Amino acid sequence: MTANEESSARPPGPAESGGVGKPSAEEVRRQLLRQRLKRALGRDGDAETPEQPGPARRADQTPARRAHQRQPRRAHQTLPRRADPSRAPLSPAQERLWFLERLIPGTPLYNISRAVTVEGALDVGALSAALGAVVVRHEAFRVSFGEAAAGAAGNDGAAEDGTHGPVQRVTAPADLCRPLALPVADLASLPQSRRRAEASRVARREARRPFDLGRAPLLRAVLLDQGGGHRAGPERHTLLLTVHHLVFDGWSAGVLFRDLGRFYGRLVDDGATPERPLE
Repeated sequence: MTANEESSARPPGPAESGGVGKPSAEEVRRQLLRQRLKRALGRDGDAETPEQPGPARRADQTPARRAHQRQPRRAHQTLPRRADPSRAPLSPAQERLWFLERLIPGTPLYNISRAVTVEGALDVGALSAALGAVVVRHEAFRVSFGEAAAGAAGNDGAAEDGTHGPVQRVTAPADLCRPLALPVADLASLPQSRRRAEASRVARREARRPFDLGRAPLLRAVLLDQGGGHRAGPERHTLLLTVHHLVFDGWSAGVLFRDLGRFYGRLVDDGATPERPLE
């Protein structure tokens, strides 16, 4: 089974080679380099880019840079638990997005789309359950947004002057539908000449469809069945994921697909229950 990932803030569309675009050769090279560095250094996080020869390396080794490197590193700080786990204030960046959403209701400008094409046998039920497990595990996917009166319930991010302000409401894992709804668009019944155009149309529609910010999860999925199987070649599916930027960014994609792949593998292999929600 092979998977190709495409990421963009605009609606994903099929590449010239078929269904969904593939990462560039430079992106693949960088990913392989980071993986090799992680293995070599035995680190879990992203490895730093190796020093480059010539001016780039010399510019990096300025006196200010060397002085910064000599400073003792600060100990990692532990974030305290919220007094009310069901709500949280917005970050400054989220407040800006919230304001823009209120200014232009229903705008799709802050939808982030991801598309993954999978060739080979696919267990749709297990994929739906794995998506649900990702939502349950990560609190960000269980967040909705709304207005809260000041002092209504502890530290909810509202002002103290009696005005209303935006607040994140965290839905408990038990209150969410699991597995996640995964509608399937059947493209296999279409002529081969029409499948690419239909896949592009569905992808654009999903990327442009607005979210109801007051209802979690702010993530949705659609699966495109592009046919195959038996003598027609390997089965081919494309998973379209759309997430709102209020709860997701480009750096989050790696975590999402890492957990999705791990949960799907466990469910297919032995039906194991994924990890409990992160706290």
